[in-house]
Amino acid sequence: MSSKNYYSSDVIDEIVSANDIVDIISEYVTLKKMGTSHKCCCPFHVEKTPSFVVTREKQLYHCFGCGAGGNVITFIMEIEKLNFVEALKFLADKVHIKLPQNQQYNSERNEKRERQLLIHRDAAIYYYKTLLHDSKAMAYLLDRKIDKATIKKYGLGYAPKYGNGLLRYLFSKKYNVNELLESGLILRGKNRSTNDLYDRFRDRIMFPIQNVTGKVIAFGGRVLDNSISPKYLNSPETQIFHKGKNLYGLNNAKKQIVNEQIIIVEGYMDVIGLYQKGIKNAVASLGTAFTQDQSKLLKRYAKELVVIYDGDRAGQEATSKAIEILQDNDIDIKIVSLPDNLDPDEYINQYGKDAFELQMSKGMTPLEYKISKLKQSYDISSVDGKIKFTKEMAAYLSNVNSGIEREAYLNKMAADTGISKETILQEIKKNVTKEHKKISDGKYRNEKPEKFVKNAYSIAQEEILKILINNKNIFPLIESKINLSHFQDGIYKDLAEYLFRQIENEEEIQGNKFINDISNKNDLEIATSIFTSDEISSEEQAIISYCNTIKKFKIHNDNKSLQNQLLNATDDEEKNRIYYQIIENKRKLEKL
Repeated sequence: MSSKNYYSSDVIDEIVSANDIVDIISEYVTLKKMGTSHKCCCPFHVEKTPSFVVTREKQLYHCFGCGAGGNVITFIMEIEKLNFVEALKFLADKVHIKLPQNQQYNSERNEKRERQLLIHRDAAIYYYKTLLHDSKAMAYLLDRKIDKATIKKYGLGYAPKYGNGLLRYLFSKKYNVNELLESGLILRGKNRSTNDLYDRFRDRIMFPIQNVTGKVIAFGGRVLDNSISPKYLNSPETQIFHKGKNLYGLNNAKKQIVNEQIIIVEGYMDVIGLYQKGIKNAVASLGTAFTQDQSKLLKRYAKELVVIYDGDRAGQEATSKAIEILQDNDIDIKIVSLPDNLDPDEYINQYGKDAFELQMSKGMTPLEYKISKLKQSYDISSVDGKIKFTKEMAAYLSNVNSGIEREAYLNKMAADTGISKETILQEIKKNVTKEHKKISDGKYRNEKPEKFVKNAYSIAQEEILKILINNKNIFPLIESKINLSHFQDGIYKDLAEYLFRQIENEEEIQGNKFINDISNKNDLEIATSIFTSDEISSEEQAIISYCNTIKKFKIHNDNKSLQNQLLNATDDEEKNRIYYQIIENKRKLEKL
């Protein structure tokens, strides 16, 4: 039994998602950014020219020198000399995820989790269908300029004002009382009887909250009548939902990222309102303070984050806290303050997409934002104002890790206040509380292992698989030339089956998850090499040539098998059938 089966795929995926591969590997070697990837000398063999590549987008690493490759788990296994379970625990501890104890297969927990996902899926269906038949709720959304296509895209729904419609619907789906109570969607009254159960959400527009893979894990509900409090009501934290680890709309936004940029807003309606007007790369922080986990999650998908929170006092405080967390994770940030304290949904509906994008272009750096807010608080033309302004800015700068960024802050402060850089720097030093260490490069290097030898068949298969990963639009052409039976049994066929399935189902290709099931070292090297490569040909003639090579090898292999059958055949009719099949295969070869 494989150690990889000790924990469910959901548990493994959660831990992998929480540990950014670039951050983890950077603790062992010094990575240098090269285009969309990071490079360094391989920590697993001695080399002078860097050939070790790490891609944040794919969450994979691969050495083009020794062939080492994998995801964050395999890296820790290799560098720390741990088995799979030990590496998983190592990474879980880093992000404070508690692994299930004393249940190697954890089947009961997995089953409960799956049941909760099904309950939330069915609840989303119920709310959506209810909305379609409720004229008042539908009118509310249409008045908010949300059309039916967007309603369907985000799966918006409606929880009826009276009765226990969801409860009855979920009972009809054969869920039991305990499951429904654990979901947080159904509550129990003081009588604590089956007859005293009721729906948590009533007379609210429902916003399904989905995880990054698109599964519904919770709901947010907004009242139709603004006089009712609270205006927004969210699902409680459950086995499948942790507010601080999820972002509303990320499952959609990650497919629409523009210029490697994601916009962070406060509310569901902001995300949807922006999407409605063509701004499709926005996410919301689920009505909670922005967290370290959310920051790390966003770092996987974007280089720059644009924070556009509401302009009220609470929104400004939330912006300041978000800036600190994002800076701590070394993410580029811009802050946009919309005029008249309008929220993003209000602004874009009132002024349009062009005006909104103009405001985006005026985004402030954290320095500019901090200075602008402090200048509103202190009169820096007075001595007392200068002192308070400088002390607060110094405290802020003490948490800035970048020397270049800190220097820019110092220059700006000195120019604004007339206080010397040296004096400001002394104030900063009083506030410094953190020290940063870097583990030296090359600590765990070993001798270079043997390379895996490939023939033309292997190379052609790899090129086709690379093309499928990097350009799904080529799939119809490839599918018209070859099918799954043409791929060699083993890693190539397994990967081909995975890619064909994901593309046909219009689902995301996730190499870091695919390789979790690979135990053979050579297979792991092949898979990571394919997933991390960006050197592909999109020329139709080259693709056809690779397909023909694959076909030729398949026919050659088939003929070898047929010749063995011919030697062992005793029936004349069977011999003739095999013989003619060999002749037919040879004709096919001549045409290629």
